[in-house]
Amino acid sequence: MSQSGTLTAKGSRSCPEARAAGTVPAPVSNCIFREHFLLLASLINKMRKIWKWFVGGAAAGFALLQLTNPSRTNPTMVAGRDLISSQQPPPEIAALLHAACYDCHSDETRWPWYSRIAPMSWLIANDVRGGREQVNFSDWPTDLPGRAAKRLERMSEEIDYKEMPPAKYTLMHPEARLTAAQRQALIDWADQSAAKLKAMVKDP
Repeated sequence: MSQSGTLTAKGSRSCPEARAAGTVPAPVSNCIFREHFLLLASLINKMRKIWKWFVGGAAAGFALLQLTNPSRTNPTMVAGRDLISSQQPPPEIAALLHAACYDCHSDETRWPWYSRIAPMSWLIANDVRGGREQVNFSDWPTDLPGRAAKRLERMSEEIDYKEMPPAKYTLMHPEARLTAAQRQALIDWADQSAAKLKAMVKDP
């Protein structure tokens, strides 16, 4: 055995030294494995550092998002202007309206805990704002029976076509999921109420 070069624990040169000297290490497979293991360990260490920076940046970004939460407001209601107080539906119909409609279509919104966490808070606030603009049961046109009748007819159609309540709402609010019988009960009530209001408009 040559005395030049550095010997490994088993008496053979290390991989780089053996290659430089033009010799082949005895445990070739072990030598290659050790080189690949060191390379993999170095790569894992780099990935860990990148992951730490990524997690830290994501956490900081999430924290900053919370500063952009929209306001969650329930405007003061005017007595006698609410749909239920105006139309006085049966208790079971009133309960269905509150469960399936009032969170987005009234000033009595029940804001869930996740409505305080961005970006979910933006989506919920936008849905409530859009729902109130479309029809607000807390601002019912009690002095305009013709307009109220049209709103009831539209509500009946959307419930019949299963557009309301929307699936994304019932996914998070199982109490708003309507059975076929409940859906039909709402449709019948809305149609009957609309017919009564129309009769009031026609009568002198």
